[in-house]
Amino acid sequence: MAYMGTKKTVYYTDVSTSTHRTQHGARQSERCMQSLDTIAEIGDLIDDLTRRLYEKSREFDHLLAVSRQREEEVRGRISELETVIKTQDEEYLKLAAVLEAKLIECEELKANFDLKFEEHQWAERHIRAVTQEINDLKSRLRITSVNR
Repeated sequence: MAYMGTKKTVYYTDVSTSTHRTQHGARQSERCMQSLDTIAEIGDLIDDLTRRLYEKSREFDHLLAVSRQREEEVRGRISELETVIKTQDEEYLKLAAVLEAKLIECEELKANFDLKFEEHQWAERHIRAVTQEINDLKSRLRITSVNR
């Protein structure tokens, strides 16, 4: 094999070298075709991933819409419950005021009862004392009338 020329320019004069060059070109061409196939496969993968990403994006958008709708429903329910709680609180306060008034009334009735009970006990003791006095007087009268 003989080379003629300078630096980058190379001239082949041998036939076997020419055949070698053709085989080398064929291998490069085959590698290039394999690279193109690989690039096409990568392109297909990118298209598939893009499609999947688009589908996931649509699913996410749907879930986000459902989530927002559910959030609005929950906020509405919370608002309803707050209204119910406020109403119940107001009713509780009214009932508490009524119960407190009834308690005061019961305490007054008990105090009145206690007073009446004490009066009754005093009256009972007084009646017993008067009854005893009457019985003592009767006894004396009998004794006096028997003695006469």
